[in-house]
Order: sequence, then C-alpha cells, then structure tokens
Amino acid sequence: SVRESAMLLDSADADGDGHLSVVEFESATHMYIHHAEAMERPALFAFADADADGHLTASELHALLFPEWSARAPELRRFLRA
Repeated sequence: SVRESAMLLDSADADGDGHLSVVEFESATHMYIHHAEAMERPALFAFADADADGHLTASELHALLFPEWSARAPELRRFLRA
C-alpha cells in the first residue's frame, strides 16, 4: 500500500526531507525492490522518479515496491524488457 511505502521511505530517508534521493535509495538495502537483481538501482530509481525531480515520493516508490497494485505496472513491465 502507499502507507507501507511511506513507512519504508521514512526508514530510508537519512536527511528527513520526506523524499528519497538516489543515494538514500541505493543505501536502503533493507528495502526489497522487485527486479532489483535484473536492473541496477540507479536505473530503477530513474524509472520510479516519474516527475524527474531527483527525489522519490512515497507514491513514486510505491510503483517499485508494490508493482502489482500500481497504475504504472504495464509501464514497469515494458521498462524491464528494454
């Protein structure tokens, strides 16, 4: 759920700004990311950063953590095939 994504984001948000930077995302080894074995974390971060502002919000993170519940699931499947 988005709530669970927000809780995980909070646990990895080292600077407490309410968003994940690429460095925080890469350091969040406790966070299971679907397909992380197939793709490097920076590429997954870039995909998840829908507005390309360099930070992930809980809703952006949600697309990676819970792809089966995300409206971006078809887009993620295409991205992983590329």
